[in-house]
Amino acid sequence: MSIQFHKDICLSGLAYYVPERAVTNQEIIDANKLRIKDDWISGRIGISHRRWAAQDQAASDLAVQALGKIPQVQEAALFVSTISSDFLTPSTASLIKQKMQWKGFSPSIDMSAACAGHIFSIEQAAFRLHATQETDVYSVATEVRSRYLNPSDRRTVFLFGDGACAMRFSKGTKGLASLDWTSTQTWASDDFEILVPAGGSKTPLSQSVLDNQEQFIRMNDGGKIVDATTGGLVDTVVAAIEAAGSKVSEYSFVVFHQGNGAIIRSICESLGLGPEKTLVTFGELGNSSSASCGITLAQAHERRLIQPGKVLMVTMGAGYHVGLASFTFS
Repeated sequence: MSIQFHKDICLSGLAYYVPERAVTNQEIIDANKLRIKDDWISGRIGISHRRWAAQDQAASDLAVQALGKIPQVQEAALFVSTISSDFLTPSTASLIKQKMQWKGFSPSIDMSAACAGHIFSIEQAAFRLHATQETDVYSVATEVRSRYLNPSDRRTVFLFGDGACAMRFSKGTKGLASLDWTSTQTWASDDFEILVPAGGSKTPLSQSVLDNQEQFIRMNDGGKIVDATTGGLVDTVVAAIEAAGSKVSEYSFVVFHQGNGAIIRSICESLGLGPEKTLVTFGELGNSSSASCGITLAQAHERRLIQPGKVLMVTMGAGYHVGLASFTFS
């Protein structure tokens, strides 16, 4: 188990943004003439509505809204997690830097690790501070997954939402929390349990792709995803915490990627975490991929659910990618 310990790095800014439009289950059912009932979705999947971006909002716009809520420094590197980039090129990070009107030549780059991407971004941000004389760095996750939904696919159309989370990290010990350690892993999957089949170099966009709706998210094996998250992920969390010299019981709060409310509750039960030790936002915001864990952390902090002590972020994404980040909030 690889653990990256971080000394004298603090979380000095934390904010989130979700679009104004709240889309209910019934809106989706009516718009797409789906033969399914709202109460079945609410009861089985655990979601009543989700936030979808306006037509003129792209991933960079959501990130700018979140970044605008935290203290600004003009010269800092930016690491952006997204699988909903504005364009294939240029990078969404460069567009964010332009829209924020940041000067200087600090790098701004995109990162892709599916729903675990924000933790990978946080880890790279911390490495940047360790390796340079720079004092500040930004880590952002921003997603517009609503643009990748097949309106006739009942397995996916209700699950996903849009949003962004922005964090600033600084050298020192004064801030909202210290960043204690991170752990990132990739378990190369033999199959594509969930994917967007086309739009990349393997299968470029074409009329045939559009006719077959291959530009949208497809969930090929939801059961395997559930098994991986409720089994392998739980074991990884316990192993990582122990490798860091701690115990699960020492954590006052744990924040999960919001892939599915029922899955989160199952993981909490396996880890021995009571409902007061986490926050589930999936039912109101949906699964905003790599942005969801950070958004939930920011909401928990905003609602004063996080008390002084250890807090863990837990993410897992297609691939499979796994990311954990441990903080001590003051």
